[in-house]
Amino acid sequence: MLQVLKKNRILIAILVLFLILPFLRVPDLRNEMKYLNIVQEIVDKKSYWVLYYQGELYPDKPPLYFWLLTVIYKIFGKNLLFPLSLIFLSYLPFLSILSLACWQLNYLKKEWKDKFLSYSFTIPYLMGISIFLRMDMLMAFFITLSLSLFIYFYFNRNKINNIKLFFLYSSIFLGIFTKGALGGILPILIIYVFLYLESDLKFFNNLHWKKGILFLVFFFSIWLIILYFQPNGTEYIKLLLGKQTIGRAYKSYSHARPFYYYFIYLPLTFLPYGIFYIYGFFKYLINLERRKTWTLFEKWAFSWSIPPFILLSIISGKLQIYLLPLYIGMIFLSLIVKDKLIKKYEFLVSVEKNIQKYVYILYFFLPVGLLIYNKYFIQ
Repeated sequence: MLQVLKKNRILIAILVLFLILPFLRVPDLRNEMKYLNIVQEIVDKKSYWVLYYQGELYPDKPPLYFWLLTVIYKIFGKNLLFPLSLIFLSYLPFLSILSLACWQLNYLKKEWKDKFLSYSFTIPYLMGISIFLRMDMLMAFFITLSLSLFIYFYFNRNKINNIKLFFLYSSIFLGIFTKGALGGILPILIIYVFLYLESDLKFFNNLHWKKGILFLVFFFSIWLIILYFQPNGTEYIKLLLGKQTIGRAYKSYSHARPFYYYFIYLPLTFLPYGIFYIYGFFKYLINLERRKTWTLFEKWAFSWSIPPFILLSIISGKLQIYLLPLYIGMIFLSLIVKDKLIKKYEFLVSVEKNIQKYVYILYFFLPVGLLIYNKYFIQ
């Protein structure tokens, strides 16, 4: 990634700009202020396992993200908690995700690293989320890390050992411990579909998958046992496993949306490449029977962007940010589709360059926009 950035000063300028923006933001009332208040209650009550919000039990999410927020609070103080949390828990994980994706491309499509970074920096929604306090970015990092380790193992089978597998299953567990079950379900689903397309499901044996499951169950059980012995722990576990896990998947009490919800907003949240992804989504599903003719990169992009998208569409609770762990796969698929379309429609090259130029210009107006917003719209 660094080698690519050295060639592009505009991307470096954007990186520096977004490093400054967290110090110009104020917390939004819905989620960011809630997270900061939960941290304050952790500090006040010294309750690190059973979380509280406004005095009530808060079993909505696992504790890892709030522990990290608490560490920042204790080291840097309350005044710097918000901007530094944006940097350490959103922006740096975002850059790490891009770095890991570039590392994957070394194995899958090395010559496309420049295109990938240009694509990534041109998606306003993705760039914007990188400076918002949401645990989805950290979960996406752990998912991307686990998938990157898998790619390494797939191309270096003779280098697999127990220590390296420990990092694979630890990253899956940390994804779960950041935001819940999807942190584990998504990487396992993506890996399974890829190996199925490769007709290589036996590779799971190389990953010692049975030991991996035992590893995840063991640490998950330890978490539940510790919770059980905490004040209000039993009630907390019931809410965590029932309402917050099974309930959200089957019939969400909040954010319930129809199955087509993501498609409606995708042209906006995946702007300007949503049309490429939607085209690729249906094209590859329709041509699934021709999967043996797909390149390895096509199989990986399909596995990362389409089956998990369908899964998230089936789950009752939906928000656009829930797609964040899929964005790298979606970018990969969009790049493949765009590359094929450009061979037919050469004008797309100039259209893409103009879009990138205007998006980059827009970014440099963000500091002024934030200052105006803070002065006139925040009471």
